[in-house]
Amino acid sequence: MIKNIKLICIAVFLLSTVYVKAQQDPDFSLYNYNMNLLNPAYAGTEEGKGVTLAYRRQWLGLPDAPRYISASYSQGIGEKIGLGISIFNNEFAITNRTVITSDFSYKLKISGATNLFLGLKAGVNILNINYSQLQTTDPDPVSFENINEVTLVGGVGAYLVNPKYYISISTPQFLKENIENSTEPDGINFYVGAGYHFTLSDNFILSPRAFARLLEDFENTFDIGASLDMYDRFTFGVNHRFDRMVTTYGLVKIFEPMTIGLSYDFITSEFTRADTDGSLDFILKYNL
Repeated sequence: MIKNIKLICIAVFLLSTVYVKAQQDPDFSLYNYNMNLLNPAYAGTEEGKGVTLAYRRQWLGLPDAPRYISASYSQGIGEKIGLGISIFNNEFAITNRTVITSDFSYKLKISGATNLFLGLKAGVNILNINYSQLQTTDPDPVSFENINEVTLVGGVGAYLVNPKYYISISTPQFLKENIENSTEPDGINFYVGAGYHFTLSDNFILSPRAFARLLEDFENTFDIGASLDMYDRFTFGVNHRFDRMVTTYGLVKIFEPMTIGLSYDFITSEFTRADTDGSLDFILKYNL
C-alpha cells in the first residue's frame, strides 16, 4: 500500500511538470475570438477599444481538472499602431500559472484593403507547483520541493487580413523556461491559422477556417471548422480537432457593444473520453 502511494505521488509530480510545459500557452476552444492571447499582431486590429473576458473548464466531471481564465484589453493608436495587455491564469491540481503580457502591433498597408500587422509580446510568467497539497497517509511520504518561479515571456506574430480572408502565424513564447525538477526541454510552439469569408447574402456569411499548433516537444494538433454569421448578430459554428474533440459554439451580440459566446467540447480522444463529460468555454467581448 505504501509503495502504491509513493508511485501515485511520483506520477502526480511527473504529470505536473509535463502539463505546465504542454499548457504554457492559452488553450481556449473559442480562441478565434480571443486571438491576441496567441498572436500579438491582433492587438488593436478591431475597431475602437475592446475588452475580452474568457473562462474555460476542461474535462467536466473530473476533480481538480484544468481551469482557465483570461482578461485582455486592446486598442488602436492612430492609424498604424495597436496596443494590448492580457492576463491569463490556469490551474490544474497542484499547479497554478499566471501570465501577464503586453502587446504591440504595427500595420503595413499591402494593397487596397489588405493589411499586414506585425506584433511583439512581452511579459512575465509566474509558475507555482505546490507539492505540499498532495494528500497521503504514508508515514514516509515522497518529498518534492515546491516550485515558485518567475520567468520572462517574449513572443512575435504576423496577421495578414482583408475583408475576404486572413492568415495568422505566431509564437507567443520563444524564450526558454528552465522549470525546476524537470529534465524535459522547453520547446517553442508555433500557431498557424487561416480563414476565408464567403458572403452568401446580405445577412449571411460563411467562414471556413483551419488552425495548426506546431509543438516542438509534443504532438502537433490540427483544427478545421466553419462558422455562420447571421444578421450581424448571431454566430454558430463547429470545429474539429483531429483525434481530440469536436466543438460546437454560438455567439450572440446582446447589444451593439457586447457579445457573449459559449462552446462545448465533445471529447473523441480514447484517453479521456470515458472519464469526462467534455469541456466548456465562455467568452464576453465588450467594445468601449
